[in-house]
Amino acid sequence: MGLGNGGGYVGVSEVQSSEALGPWKRKHQRRKIDALIKVISHDGKVYGCRNRDISPGGIFVVANTKVVPLAVGTTVQMNIKFASSPTIFNAEGRVARMTRETSVEAKMFKPGYGIEFTRVDGTGKKLFQMLLK
Repeated sequence: MGLGNGGGYVGVSEVQSSEALGPWKRKHQRRKIDALIKVISHDGKVYGCRNRDISPGGIFVVANTKVVPLAVGTTVQMNIKFASSPTIFNAEGRVARMTRETSVEAKMFKPGYGIEFTRVDGTGKKLFQMLLK
């Protein structure tokens, strides 16, 4: 989900709009599977959000960046529930990028945060195997 070699792209230099790169540059293919996400910030604040898409490597959380102020590079905890499953799983991630309401990307997609997973519990890994085939 992030940019550069440390994130979700392989051999791509830093750019402003990662969506323009297309899925062929990603380590993990994204899927549009609806989920509810409880995001817990590093300072303990809890935000209820939805996602735009998800992959085994990360999730794009739709959020007003003024209401849900997460800094790029910070770690967040997440409780994620796919709409198609009653199971909730826990994940930890790093905010890899932010799309503000005023960005070029926000003209096509809702604003929010690209979060790269750093840890996903066993339940989440099993759900990924079933839902993200």
